[in-house]
Amino acid sequence: FMVVLLLALENSIIFLPSRALWTTPAKEGVPLDDVWLRTSDGVKLHSWLLHGQRPAGTPARKMLFLHGNAGNIADRLENGILLTRQGLDVLLLEYRGYGLSEGSPTEEGVYRDADAAYDYLLTRPGTSAKNLVLFGRSLGSGPAVDLAARRPCGALVIESPFCSTRALARDIPVYLPFSPFIPDRFRSLEKIKQVKCPILVIHGSADEVIPYSHGKRLFEAAPEPKRFHELTGAHHNDWYQRDPETYFRVWREFLAGSY
Repeated sequence: FMVVLLLALENSIIFLPSRALWTTPAKEGVPLDDVWLRTSDGVKLHSWLLHGQRPAGTPARKMLFLHGNAGNIADRLENGILLTRQGLDVLLLEYRGYGLSEGSPTEEGVYRDADAAYDYLLTRPGTSAKNLVLFGRSLGSGPAVDLAARRPCGALVIESPFCSTRALARDIPVYLPFSPFIPDRFRSLEKIKQVKCPILVIHGSADEVIPYSHGKRLFEAAPEPKRFHELTGAHHNDWYQRDPETYFRVWREFLAGSY
């Protein structure tokens, strides 16, 4: 019975969306474009494109920010703003079923959502695949790795990533007995081997949600060039807050080509 129940509740366990946007870039005084996208299967998605802070005339790198499983893009606004201060234009993608986006989230659906966002960014003036950065955090590492394995990009950053849902279940005591029956979603450990751009893996050593070992295994499987950064003592939801100076220095070094 427990196996049947887990399978029936699979999507509601993986995805924890919230509809209400409790803040917006406009409220924070941040310049943005309010972006609406249409996926290949006809779902209408809402996103925010935050404009990077950089010297006039400096070409911007574009970032596609693929967030974790709970809440919505309002919960990632502070993180997005801090990334714009590194000179990046940041598209905070709202998956289907989250915030103002239509539909209900599924694994295949969020892959389609990421493709729609990727296609949109390539229509922006001065944007090409080589200056497009994919950033996936927690659940978002799954669609980020999938996208980077299939389509060209300039860099891939995954933070607090997991190898796959089944591999994660093996490391969570309550799910361990049922892990052989849990569908193997977001199989990043296999897909990361196909990525053909520089890769940065970031993981907190005290992550209580996704074990640190997942980040290390993904890093070991990834092709060169690559870099691993341990957030010493960090849990799942206090990644840049512990040492923001070092955290964003690692970002800048990586994007500048220091692997």
